[in-house]
Amino acid sequence: KGGNKSNVNLRKGDALILLNSDNLRIFNTIINNIGGSGYGKGGGHGIIRINSNSTIDIENSMITNVGGSNHEDVINEVGNGTIIIQAKNITFNKLILENNGGNGKIIHGGKSIINISANKLECYNDILKNYGGYSERVDNIIGYAGFYFIIKDLLILYNETIYNIGGDGGSYDLLGGGDGAYSDFRIGDKNKIIDFVDINHCKIYNFGGNGGNSPNTNFYDAGKGGFSSFSIDATYLTIKNDTIIYNIGGNGGNMLVNTSDSDTNGGDGGDSIFFFSSRDLVNNKSWIKISNTTIYIKGGDGGDSYNVNGKGGDGGEAIFTMMAINSTLNNTYFHIESGKGGDTKVGINYMGGNGGDCRLKNILNEQGKLINFRYEIILGQKLDKRNFRKKILSSNILEETGNKKLEGRH
Repeated sequence: KGGNKSNVNLRKGDALILLNSDNLRIFNTIINNIGGSGYGKGGGHGIIRINSNSTIDIENSMITNVGGSNHEDVINEVGNGTIIIQAKNITFNKLILENNGGNGKIIHGGKSIINISANKLECYNDILKNYGGYSERVDNIIGYAGFYFIIKDLLILYNETIYNIGGDGGSYDLLGGGDGAYSDFRIGDKNKIIDFVDINHCKIYNFGGNGGNSPNTNFYDAGKGGFSSFSIDATYLTIKNDTIIYNIGGNGGNMLVNTSDSDTNGGDGGDSIFFFSSRDLVNNKSWIKISNTTIYIKGGDGGDSYNVNGKGGDGGEAIFTMMAINSTLNNTYFHIESGKGGDTKVGINYMGGNGGDCRLKNILNEQGKLINFRYEIILGQKLDKRNFRKKILSSNILEETGNKKLEGRH
């Protein structure tokens, strides 16, 4: 644990754990790493680095890493929480891993970063948590949550529960509402595509931070919600067996004060950006297979305004893109919902916020199969799901190939 600081001239107390070995096994172990809190000085960083030239096995253990918070009314930095695990082959089994950025009082929260790099990563029955620090009073664009799986050959996630949550913005009577921080969850990226990804019976939560409420009587709006970004880049991707994925933009804060002197508004909701990509530019053999899976993609709701001259915040967009040469969707449910516009609660000639857009791009690129597949765009009314296949083909979103596949006895 880094030391706490009560003098502005003293250096912040960082906490660093470095484990470096050719072969490393951690089992039945508890590790706590905590940056020092700041009282007149910024909080210390919490940093854990675990490196191996060969293998890392972590079993039945708990690892906690926390950036130090800033508790005083001074503008000094807040501690970040950073966990980096790197090896050729990594296995997690019954690991509880928690990483937190420090919280700020009149400054942003600390960012939280988990970065796992390997040729092969296998994860079984783990709980992995990554939380950006919140801000008590101001904007929190720094307190984001970034969770990154940078894998070369193989990633297996089985019965995993994963949280990646951006920090909330603050609320202050002198500065209004602060913006929430974003959340960024990535498996692979455009520069390093994973060969094979298998996600089996998992729950993944990726939420942008909420904007803060504004109790200010002058010219400061409520805070905006942070956006949430979720992406997977793989040559071969399977998601199956009751997996549930949530990608939710942060809600905008509410404007709490009624004043005729300014047109202060509710905060806008954060966007929800969701991206699947299956690419093999050399052999053209990539595919995406999704079965028995539920995916929620929702933009944040705009905040309400209680100001007679203000308006509700706009809802965040919901953007879903899937790029694939071959795709199979079986018993899969996509819930794609843009954020609602906020209300204006007082006045006669008030204006509510605009609802966000829903955008679906390249759902099935070359050739794909729909098997008991359905998606919804929330329109404020119930959808008739009967004759789904006929209706989706008549919408001109998809083009029928004319090919047929027979299953079972014929």
